[in-house]
Amino acid sequence: MEFAGRLKEWRAHRRMSQTMLAGEAGISARHLSFLETGRSHPTRGMVLRLADHLAMPLAERNALLASAGFAPHKGNREPREIGDLADPVKNALDLILERHMPFPAVVMNGAYDYVTSNAAYQAMAGVLGVTLGPDVNLLRFLANPAVMHGMLIDGEAVVAALLARARSEAWLQGPQSRLAQILQEIENQPGFSLAATAAPENRPGPVVEIRFRIAGAETGWITTISTFGSPADAYVEGLFIEQFFPADEETAAMFIGN
Repeated sequence: MEFAGRLKEWRAHRRMSQTMLAGEAGISARHLSFLETGRSHPTRGMVLRLADHLAMPLAERNALLASAGFAPHKGNREPREIGDLADPVKNALDLILERHMPFPAVVMNGAYDYVTSNAAYQAMAGVLGVTLGPDVNLLRFLANPAVMHGMLIDGEAVVAALLARARSEAWLQGPQSRLAQILQEIENQPGFSLAATAAPENRPGPVVEIRFRIAGAETGWITTISTFGSPADAYVEGLFIEQFFPADEETAAMFIGN
């Protein structure tokens, strides 16, 4: 997509009028109109200024720069293996995963693709019959009707909470993000539906528990999400760590005992 179309799409996505965006960016509405119709070509500084006021993530800023003929402002590299990450990032991930043992923890990218995990998560996935790898999208996997109604207990509530969070993240990532495309695929898949009562705001308790059976026993979990503060790399910006904490003594005992 060319710069003019991409800029207009993002402005509409953020529900900003030309007058509003122009005012925040300190330019005239006429100038912005010329940029959106291709009658004017932006400077690199103008591209970054508009990206700032549109709150675009790093990957999308790079795409906007590229569409205007400029080099990326920040790294846009997507490593194929965890070992390809810069040492400070990899070391931080390794430390979090290791220190969370004996409970499960997993690292995903911004589209919910599996990146890496600790031994407890790998063991749990193995018992559940889940094959982990870079081609596994955990959002798509959990929202599969067979998994939602089979492996998960009260699966609609779990998936509804997960999708609500993913929709908020997709709004931040943009209309052309891979996460937005995955969400659309999930909601259009045959047999997919969620009862209104499954929505997070209609559930009791402060958080929605994730419950599923492991080796014949029912386990309950609550999770936390961690991200890197002030990332300067587009790929690192999308990484997040999900840590599982036992929701009851029986679940804790099952993992501590192992």
